[in-house]
Amino acid sequence: MRLHSVIYVPVYNEPASQTENVYLSVMTSIERLFTPHLALRDARALTAILVPELHRTRSYFAEEGRRSDRIGFIKRGLARSFYITTHGEEMTICFAGAGSTVFDPVSFFSGDVARFSIQFLQDSEVFVTTRSQLKELYATNARINTFARERIEASYVFMMKRIIGHQTETAEQRYRDLMDSYPDLFLQIPQKHIASYLGITESSLSRIRRKMTP
Repeated sequence: MRLHSVIYVPVYNEPASQTENVYLSVMTSIERLFTPHLALRDARALTAILVPELHRTRSYFAEEGRRSDRIGFIKRGLARSFYITTHGEEMTICFAGAGSTVFDPVSFFSGDVARFSIQFLQDSEVFVTTRSQLKELYATNARINTFARERIEASYVFMMKRIIGHQTETAEQRYRDLMDSYPDLFLQIPQKHIASYLGITESSLSRIRRKMTP
C-alpha cells in the first residue's frame, strides 16, 4: 500500500504572531542547511522557493511510473531509492540521509515518468521545490546555478561508482564501503534493504557481518 503522509509547515491557521514565529524558525533551519555551501544571501534566495515538509516513515517522495518534477533537500531523516525488478523484487539503489538531495533525475529533467521510487525510512524533514522554480532562480543567480550543478554532478558520480562497483567489487567490499558511509545504518533500517542495496540475500549479508565483526 502506498503511503503519502506529509505535513506542510508552517501552518497558517494559527494566530498571526505564532505563525510568524513558526515561519521564522523554519526559514532559519533552511538557511542553516545551505549556509555551509552558499553565502547567506544566496541561501536566502534558495530558501524563498522551498516548501518545508514533514514526511512520515514509509511515505513516498516519488514513485516509479509516475512523473515527478520535485527535488528535496533532507534536513533530518533517512530515505531510500529503489525500483521493482521484472521478478517483482525491490532493488535498493541508494540511501539518503541528512544533507542529501532526493529526486528522480529522469523524471525531473525530461518530464518522463520516474524510473524509481523514493521512500522515507524514518520520519523526515525535507525542504522541497520544483524544476520550474529552480530554473527561474538559475536565470538570476549564477552561484545557485553552480551549487545545484555540483549537487547533480556529485549524484551522477555516485551512481557511476555504484554501477561499476557492482561489476568489479565483491559483496564484502560493497558492504565495507556502505558501512563507511553509513556506520549506524543497521540501527536504523531493516536488514532486507541493506541486502537489496548490496545485491545479495539476507542470509549472505548475515554471513558477511559475522565474518567482518571483530
